[in-house]
Amino acid sequence: MSGAGIGGLDMHAWLVRRLERGGHLEEVDRHALFALPLQRRFVAARTDLDGGQGLHLILSGLACRYETEPGGFRRIVSLYFPGDLCGSGSLFSFGRPGSVKTLSAGEVADISIHALHSLVEAHRGVERSLGWLTLIELGIAQRWLVNAGRDAERQIAHLLCEIVTRLRATGCRECEAFATGIRQAVIADITAISLVHVNRVLHALQDADRIRLVKGVITIPDLDRLAAFADFDPGYLHLPDQVGPSQLELGLLRGPSFPDGRNSVAL
Repeated sequence: MSGAGIGGLDMHAWLVRRLERGGHLEEVDRHALFALPLQRRFVAARTDLDGGQGLHLILSGLACRYETEPGGFRRIVSLYFPGDLCGSGSLFSFGRPGSVKTLSAGEVADISIHALHSLVEAHRGVERSLGWLTLIELGIAQRWLVNAGRDAERQIAHLLCEIVTRLRATGCRECEAFATGIRQAVIADITAISLVHVNRVLHALQDADRIRLVKGVITIPDLDRLAAFADFDPGYLHLPDQVGPSQLELGLLRGPSFPDGRNSVAL
């Protein structure tokens, strides 16, 4: 999905950048991550990513984890944006429920479960960072659960604030993401609110000048105003403070240097 991806940054750099946020990586861990085999591939919308054991780094497009309830109803329990890791194979004993599927066309980088096991056995900093990402995902799910007890307008407003905040953290174009991935049916499957009621709520938010709807596509004219209405605090997302890399990260995004002057990755 053009415009909703990690742009020109190398996929290894984005993997390290994401895991670096946990504060557990040492220089040797970063070197090992840059050497990790990644298989890049294009995926169409509504593609099942659970075909093999391992993890997938979302490079562009959007994906979700979902479960199918009795009667065939889908419940989305997680969203994945460019730079996020997802997958069916788990390094942890409790595993992860549900299936992972793309919401829009894009690219992913596959990491085999064998390569992951070898990596975490040799680099405990990587293992702790992966565990940290899992805890963040669980924290987001808990936030969704808490919000389920609120009125529908504030519940959906809070979800929209989260989505926009996560999109902006990766420099994605919000209008394109809402046009191709985050449709009203997705919001209904996250909130367990009927599609008809979701549509009513969105129109109520538009009437209050908190969002805009153009042919069913959502735009947020003033995120601060919507966040105040939803009582949204992005701290639980543990995202970087800015879209671009900090000065500290610039060396990381160029990859580790070696004694012979080579660089493991070129941007």
